[in-house]
Amino acid sequence: MEVNNFPEWMQEFRDPPPSWTPPEELTVPTPVPSLNLALSILASSVIGNDLVELVGSWISAMARLNMWYKDPGRRPLRKGELPQILVLSGNVAGEIYGFWQAYLRALEDPSSEYGDREYQALLDAVRDGTQAIHAAMA
Repeated sequence: MEVNNFPEWMQEFRDPPPSWTPPEELTVPTPVPSLNLALSILASSVIGNDLVELVGSWISAMARLNMWYKDPGRRPLRKGELPQILVLSGNVAGEIYGFWQAYLRALEDPSSEYGDREYQALLDAVRDGTQAIHAAMA
């Protein structure tokens, strides 16, 4: 699954460019920006248990991907697949970060109906990104 194949209505909420460079805020507390993003989301007081569960699945998928591609018993990689796998977690994080930022902005906008659409887009982005990681290991 292509990570940036979101439905058209979700494209308006997408901030990061296709080739994502993490912002400075995601360089701490760990050296892994995607993990720092997950921690930032989980530490927020504006999320529900549905997002907590999805972020937990995303973290698990990232860990499994890191273990999987180093496992000598995994399926043989196709030509050019390793570079794609190595950037997948970052690309997924970039997509999620864009939707996270859009949701936070919507919470500050009184006309956004409490960011319901943006929150749903964020849920979908985390779910789709996690599925993309799982698909890479299939």
